[in-house]
Amino acid sequence: MKKFLQIIIASILIICLLLGLGYLGLSVYYENGFSFQTYINGIYCTGKSVEAVNQELNDAFEYNGLTVVTKQGTFSIDTEKIEYSYDYREPLNHYLKQQNPYLWIENLFGNQEKYSMLPSVSYNENMLEEILEKEIAAQKLPASHHIILRSGKNGFELQDTKQDILDKTKMKEVVKKALADGRDTIDIEKEGCYYNQPYTAEEEKLLVFYKQAEQYQSRKVVYHFGEETEKLDAGDLAQTLTCFSYFQTGKKELPESFPEGFLSQDGTLSVEKEAVDALLDDCFEPYNTYRNHTFTTHDGRTLKIKGGTYGNQINMKKEKEELLAFLQSEETEYDREPLYSKEVSLKGKDDIGDTYIEVDIGNQKMFYYRNGELYLETDVVTGKNNATREEVCYVYGKQKNRILRGPGYASPVKYWMPVSGGIGIHDSSWRSEYGGDIYIRNGSHGCVNTPLEIAEKMYEVVEIGTPCIMYYGIDEN
Repeated sequence: MKKFLQIIIASILIICLLLGLGYLGLSVYYENGFSFQTYINGIYCTGKSVEAVNQELNDAFEYNGLTVVTKQGTFSIDTEKIEYSYDYREPLNHYLKQQNPYLWIENLFGNQEKYSMLPSVSYNENMLEEILEKEIAAQKLPASHHIILRSGKNGFELQDTKQDILDKTKMKEVVKKALADGRDTIDIEKEGCYYNQPYTAEEEKLLVFYKQAEQYQSRKVVYHFGEETEKLDAGDLAQTLTCFSYFQTGKKELPESFPEGFLSQDGTLSVEKEAVDALLDDCFEPYNTYRNHTFTTHDGRTLKIKGGTYGNQINMKKEKEELLAFLQSEETEYDREPLYSKEVSLKGKDDIGDTYIEVDIGNQKMFYYRNGELYLETDVVTGKNNATREEVCYVYGKQKNRILRGPGYASPVKYWMPVSGGIGIHDSSWRSEYGGDIYIRNGSHGCVNTPLEIAEKMYEVVEIGTPCIMYYGIDEN
């Protein structure tokens, strides 16, 4: 029994010795390679040499360069242009030196060594410097830092170069670190590469004034002309201020005489009445159509026709007073339909619409358009010696079986449609021919003589208020 026990003990000792020798053998093995169950960047490295792991990591690493986002846009740094290269040997050797090969057994029980490792990076710093300097120059950064207040077609605009100043040195440091870390994109604003400069006392005063001007010009002013609208923008409103002309050349500070001339007694911005008047004259001009029409004829000519009794005339005096009062107030919105001293049913730049009578005096033709379609066309005879005026008027009455009277004549007509004073459209039973040059030698007293059947049809469908455009066809443009 004693001998059997000795055999068992000896066997156990031999097994322990063999295990110990095996453990020591593996430890020696791991001295020149990575320990059991070691993973680096997802690659199994157990027992492998630095060179072997370095090759695998290099093959797995992909880097196509860096995109730099700035406040002015983006630019890219191509790895080839800066001779970018990378290698894992240095960080791998560093890790290997820290590894204790005799503790490899810890990994056997689930303590796997998983590491994320960046390569050692190198590139041509001179080439990188050239690229960065070129990109910085392309941003056209200001040489000096200040604020300038300028007025123009877009209103008051502030140029402030004391905010968001690029720190070139820090930007370069951030880019270099991003290249070393293998980053694809960086936003240099988020990386803190911009800074602000403090304002001087005079600049602070100018900023306060700008905010007041900006608030003034940002107000909403809208006019309605039927289905059309006109909105006064910042540039329109800004030019009504007395200070507008002073800042047209751009100023870095307020004048010594400030606030004289710029502010009213109550501290609000001073408004120039003459500028308000000029602004509305210009804005309302296309909508003041009374005695001032632009008309496109049946054959495509565009004519300026002055005179007549048809059209809209805005009450300019009242509208100028109302706008001035608004601009001098603290109100922020002005939504208005203008008041008219003369008006027709249609508002807007085209107050004639698509239903009208057109009398082409030069060609002795008359057309009646209804809802945009030609309804009637006929030859006519108009007034001798320009007795038929060029004007835009309208049908203001309709009467049957009327006797037209004048010096030396009394002419009975069946259909009478007056359009301008004593001038009207009517049938003329005493005529057998129309058109051509009859009006030159035997024209009317000013009326539009029309064949009976045409006059009858027109009388049946033409409504009172229908525009009537009469012209000789001379383009005044």
